[in-house]
Amino acid sequence: PDGDDLVWCYVNEDVGWEYCDVPLCIDCLGYDPQTCGCASTLQREYRGTINTTLSGKACIRWNDFNYTEVDILFAGLNENYCRNPDGDDLVWCYVNEDVGWEYCDVPLCIDCLGYDPQTCGCASTLQREYRGTINTTLSGKACIRWNDFNYTEVDILFAGLNENYCRNPDGDDLV
Repeated sequence: PDGDDLVWCYVNEDVGWEYCDVPLCIDCLGYDPQTCGCASTLQREYRGTINTTLSGKACIRWNDFNYTEVDILFAGLNENYCRNPDGDDLVWCYVNEDVGWEYCDVPLCIDCLGYDPQTCGCASTLQREYRGTINTTLSGKACIRWNDFNYTEVDILFAGLNENYCRNPDGDDLV
């Protein structure tokens, strides 16, 4: 599936794939992980380009530290942008060896108060952040495990392709 309208999964070799019925979050209209992060997720989904701390210090590149390629891709640890890879209270970055790290001033999204990637996905992100356990299609077929297909370990971790759960790893219009 490329450029389709719903979250999907593979069902069998004959049919290939089908759409899934993953609910849309109703409280994330206008939510954009490029510009803000949700308080309910501790801003873990933030993927913008802010790279200074609350005190004005410049962030250091993430690859200057001991993160694996999988960590870097999974948590969006590219360049020197503020992120929250460990579920801290806020988005943060490393600033230097003496200070270590500091929190960043990433705006909170105002329209995601009820947002929960375990139960629904946002239309504005094409439901790419959905990480729930729905594993049947709209027609009731059971999904096949993602690791039965040609996805790398990085793909599996980065897009949440665990078990046989419905996902949108390629940015289709919905999960």
